Amino acid sequence: MISVIIPVYNTENYLPACVESLLSQTYADFELLLIDDGSQDKSPDICDNYTRKDKRVKVIHKRNEGVSAARNTGIDASVGEYITFIDSDDWVAPDYLQSLSEKLTAKTPDLVTSGLIWWEDSTRQQRDVLAPCLLIDLRTEEGLRDIVMQSLITSPVGKLYRRKMIVENKLRFDISLSFAEDRDFNVGVISVAKTVVTTDYTGYYYRRNLSDSLSALKPTHSVDVDLAYWVKLHHLFASQGYSSGPTRKLLAERLYYIVSDAISSGAKRGAGIKDNYRRIKRLIDKIPDREYLADNIDMITAPRMVKNCIVNNHPLLLTLYYKLLRLI
Repeated sequence: MISVIIPVYNTENYLPACVESLLSQTYADFELLLIDDGSQDKSPDICDNYTRKDKRVKVIHKRNEGVSAARNTGIDASVGEYITFIDSDDWVAPDYLQSLSEKLTAKTPDLVTSGLIWWEDSTRQQRDVLAPCLLIDLRTEEGLRDIVMQSLITSPVGKLYRRKMIVENKLRFDISLSFAEDRDFNVGVISVAKTVVTTDYTGYYYRRNLSDSLSALKPTHSVDVDLAYWVKLHHLFASQGYSSGPTRKLLAERLYYIVSDAISSGAKRGAGIKDNYRRIKRLIDKIPDREYLADNIDMITAPRMVKNCIVNNHPLLLTLYYKLLRLI
């Protein structure tokens, strides 16, 4: 059985389409857990109505604590061998569960990953397709690196998680995080998972650019969250003694571009050299492991002037360089 966990919060306009897409599945062996996170619209009534239509639907009403707490409630209530998460403003294709369940062979992977469809409207859709792999062994350096590099590994949707792995390792979404809690959860997953199967199937429809979507309701992205994520990735590889060239390149470039992208987006045109210097200095000072960058600077694919300024802590020189190029 697959446990489908859907956190629900004020999505009355999208919830029926989401639930109907599950009830229309070609795969029937699932339970549908609707976790009403204190919704104040008609979502609770919609949830209750579906319990009367299909015995596979179960509803848990709780006080509002956020999407992480709602997903955790679903995990605690689930009984399936595998768990999949779906957002209540998205929907899935009729063969979604069937296609993912077909990857649960005798090898019984701990995780199945798939692509998704970024949906804006009926004329604007973009498929994000993953390269298929019959088995990724996360107990190897190459396997761990491959899964970290997957474009959608930071998201909880489009996946099947072995419930036993989650329960036995007490994996939960961190309710103290208001951003990137899903990425944090998946770091925990890949740190304990042994095998992953990846499919090029895409059957998850992710609504984009909704002003009232779950993602739009999150606070502004902070570079601190990205840096904390990098620290966890670094620890994950270091704890296994993995430090080959490709791994060091991956981690060094990931850290470098977190900072350089934040600098590019944070510096402001017309703000003046002094103000931009302060912004750039604050960002460079946040680097958690400058020595790691320095040791692997030659592996970082970036303009030498910029990376030297960041790695060697020269914010004023970098500010003047950006000013000269008229980037600020």
